[in-house]
Amino acid sequence: MSPDPVWRVKRDIIEAIGFFPGLGSLDAYRDLGATLHASGIPQVRRIYRDAAAALGYTDDVTPQPERLFFTDANLPSHPAEKAGLLTAAFLVHNLALLAHFEHHVHLSRTTVRFKAFTGESLGVLIAAAASRALSVGDAARVAREFSRGILRSDVPEAFCVLGIQTSEPETVQAALASALGDKFEVHKYFCEGRPGQFNAYVAETAVGCFERLMRSRFPEATFASLKPPTRFLAHSRRMSDLRRRLEAFVAGTGVQFFDPAIPVISNNGSGILATRTEVARAVFAMADEPMRSSETTRIAEKLRADVIIELGLGGKTRLLIERNRLTTPLMEYVGPPSVPDWMTHWHRWSGCESPALS
Repeated sequence: MSPDPVWRVKRDIIEAIGFFPGLGSLDAYRDLGATLHASGIPQVRRIYRDAAAALGYTDDVTPQPERLFFTDANLPSHPAEKAGLLTAAFLVHNLALLAHFEHHVHLSRTTVRFKAFTGESLGVLIAAAASRALSVGDAARVAREFSRGILRSDVPEAFCVLGIQTSEPETVQAALASALGDKFEVHKYFCEGRPGQFNAYVAETAVGCFERLMRSRFPEATFASLKPPTRFLAHSRRMSDLRRRLEAFVAGTGVQFFDPAIPVISNNGSGILATRTEVARAVFAMADEPMRSSETTRIAEKLRADVIIELGLGGKTRLLIERNRLTTPLMEYVGPPSVPDWMTHWHRWSGCESPALS
């Protein structure tokens, strides 16, 4: 649901920023099945159908959208193919969630105008498709190729993902880079302030050295493990070859980028994106550039929207916005089965009458 922020003045048109989560939220999607497609909303079903056709999930020529549902039966046994399918399904579900939201808001007699779309990591690719900078089908193909490519990359050892909170991030980063070399890398600038937080890859074999250095030189800093050791590395300089392969995939398979109809806020520090070239570069940045999420939220705040709407599951956007001290209210739209309760909350917030919901 949503908090009860200080409500802004009621108006006929509500200006919003759509915020899509990244793959760090994937576990929240595991058992969704056909929940969105079963709504029967034409635009939701069209998104699934277009993605299935583009990905080659067809029976002869008929698209099979059910192959994009989050069910165990759909998962391939090969790790790279499994990751690719899950990533494409994640993107499709969140785009369908936007269509589901727009359908119900239209029924509520509310007008919502999106000032921008954004997200973290893969969320920028989803935002690009939401802004019509590329088609649903092309976005699904890029998403699948992205995760396939990560697992096909040569990563010689596993890396831990650690969140580090400190009031002197530049000094800490420089010390860790000097001591650990290529076994340390910042992959996300999470929030600024005192303390601020950055997230880093640390080679599993170097964690002991990392801990000793932090405790001896920066005792006021805190750190915590954010996920188990992994070779699934995104936003890492080790993935420069993946970026080249993604660029070649786009060039060689007919994927087309367009100028976005709605601005996209980047997650790699390149600001508000208004051209197809800018959007493409921000999408390729998923491979080998760190996330600059604190800057993403700062730009979102400057747009002075009435509300930020997280279009996805997992609730990670809330933590990001709270830690970056945004004043723009946040609402989280997760779709069925919570739509009636959510819409009641929406009507109370927007000031419009609440029609009967089917």
